[in-house]
Amino acid sequence: MNVNSIRMYRMFDQFIETWSSSYLVGDLGDKLRCEEVDVLAGLLRAFGADAAADSWIASHALADECGDAHCLCANCATAS
Repeated sequence: MNVNSIRMYRMFDQFIETWSSSYLVGDLGDKLRCEEVDVLAGLLRAFGADAAADSWIASHALADECGDAHCLCANCATAS
């Protein structure tokens, strides 16, 4: 592994750690659009941070409106 690869790995490891923070999830989860949270969750899952990805989706879903991709309302739950 060359120096640039090591630096990129370390930065990405720090990214995963930072974006896995429950404080950040709680503060920002409801602010992201469905597409944004899906991409973030996919990236976290790709690098083994499944619990963090689930937390982002769950936090985001609390604010989704009826008909949105992650909505938890009774209407959307029965439609799935």
